[in-house]
Amino acid sequence: MMPACIAAPPPTCDSVEADVYGFAVVDAEPYCLGTVLACSEGPAASPAVVDLGMPPNITATTGYTSQRLVYRTERRAGQAGVGSAMMLWPDTVDPTAPLVVVAHGTAGLADDCAPSKLPSGGTTDLVFPYVGNGMPVITIDYAGLGTEGVQGYGEWYDTAQSVLDGARAGLAMLGADRPIVVIGHSQGGGAVFATQALAGSVAPELDLVLAVAHAGGFTTKTTITPTQAALLPLAPINGANGATRAINAVALYATYANLFGERQAPLVFHPDVRDTVVNAIDNQCVYDIVTALATPGPGYLPPDTYGELVEPGFLDAVIACLQMDADACTPEGQAYADHLQAAPPLPDPEGAPLVFLGGENDILYLPKTYACNLAYLETAMVPHEGCFVAGATHGDLVARSARAVLDRILGEPLVCPPEAPLAACP
Repeated sequence: MMPACIAAPPPTCDSVEADVYGFAVVDAEPYCLGTVLACSEGPAASPAVVDLGMPPNITATTGYTSQRLVYRTERRAGQAGVGSAMMLWPDTVDPTAPLVVVAHGTAGLADDCAPSKLPSGGTTDLVFPYVGNGMPVITIDYAGLGTEGVQGYGEWYDTAQSVLDGARAGLAMLGADRPIVVIGHSQGGGAVFATQALAGSVAPELDLVLAVAHAGGFTTKTTITPTQAALLPLAPINGANGATRAINAVALYATYANLFGERQAPLVFHPDVRDTVVNAIDNQCVYDIVTALATPGPGYLPPDTYGELVEPGFLDAVIACLQMDADACTPEGQAYADHLQAAPPLPDPEGAPLVFLGGENDILYLPKTYACNLAYLETAMVPHEGCFVAGATHGDLVARSARAVLDRILGEPLVCPPEAPLAACP
């Protein structure tokens, strides 16, 4: 019989930051999921400072204090992990308010990119409307970002586990149960959908009352046909002003590292671009990665296709596995092919209501993707509300919809900003 996990109360927040972010996974293994393992004091902000970072039409009623912490989580099933976070405490706490759990957008893979290391714990538009109005907030870093390992970028089970265990950690810090609201943007929007899908089975004790996804979706199609597999080398990666190239590179690195070991991750890239790509990912955050990978330099031309980014022998093996060519399929190729076709968690009709928001001018979370997600939720009878915001881009959608989301959390009906005509789902 497996021994029971250790349930421990949160420690005193007297650690130094290096001990929080450097907490060893092996030392976390005996503890229950969501256990706060170490904690350090973080920054504080006055109501005036919070007000300066507010989206339009929202006023701060309180400032906050904060702590940075590390908590026990799980990566793949049975694999121990640790995640870091910032807990923000309003100076004046609304006793009826939910705990807000913030899931961040793509930040990068380098440890210094962890949003909890920022003074606000992340993007202010995702944090300040709620902490500045009396709600305790925990803004989490996905396990392996800032802490030991490499985050599971695009691994929705891994990411959702970080969110759910972050909620457990936040409740432990509060010392009492509260309703949970999960809010995310971009990668964090996808994490919100995955969290809503898995909460009932993975964390049934949590009272998840609302899940809010800004510019993040889910997919229902994972099968890659032999014909589609043959075209992988030609797939363009130079869209969205260079963001698509950077996202593909980060996803490749993260997945290869988690499948085959962190030291092996550089080997996934084509030798012609390997040094530049790996240097950018190892040392920079997402916006600088976009710039670095889009800029020609000595011995480097930006890859425009998947085939120009990926190591040719590995890509050939992946294609062979997708085409069920047993002679050319390797164990590494099969593992990656299985990853590409892994069934994603789909929203739960019995789960928390979803609020999801898309932007008319978003070049990453495309209008057609929003339309297809909406169609699926309606067909699957998942409780949901949506706003397709006129003129909104990937970058400003959160700010433009924050007032509507805050009101919805406060129990008011969702009143969308001005909306654009819905795109077609192909």
